[in-house]
Amino acid sequence: MNAVAPSREPVDPMVFVPVAGRGAAGVPYPEAFRALLHVDVIHDGQHLPPEFLVDRDGRAIPESAYFNRYVEERDWGANIVAERLAERLCLDGFWTVTTARCLMDFGRFPGATGIGASHLRRFAINHPFSELLSFQQMKRLLDVHYDGISDTMDGAIEGRLMKIAGRHPARSRGSRRQ
Repeated sequence: MNAVAPSREPVDPMVFVPVAGRGAAGVPYPEAFRALLHVDVIHDGQHLPPEFLVDRDGRAIPESAYFNRYVEERDWGANIVAERLAERLCLDGFWTVTTARCLMDFGRFPGATGIGASHLRRFAINHPFSELLSFQQMKRLLDVHYDGISDTMDGAIEGRLMKIAGRHPARSRGSRRQ
């Protein structure tokens, strides 16, 4: 399998990733303070659920239709940065969105992005999926993934004082502000 290929295995839209070396080289401070911190990543997901890889007419969407967007939109390495940050902060782990950003960007308002939309005019469902999926598929994508991530995030940050968003410093083209 291609090392950069999207995953199609079933997985929750947002998951907790435990860190193995918790605190090995971390900052020594009281547990009470660590309990106030939250680390997450929303743009390093690689999961493309099979139900969204068929178009509104039931035809398979060819990988060539979205693969370049997958590579461009993913914030490659952000999960690695978040893992190291969680280790240094002596946290048990971090949260990450698993849904590939080329399909759905949780950092956007719910909706479908039109062809050629500028960076500031984009919605959660990215092109080409916004043009290829049926209304019912897009509704399910928002219901299960967008709302599922939102609900998980709400629970994960409840009672936290600081939310730290993991981001790789060498952002891909899709991650740059335009």
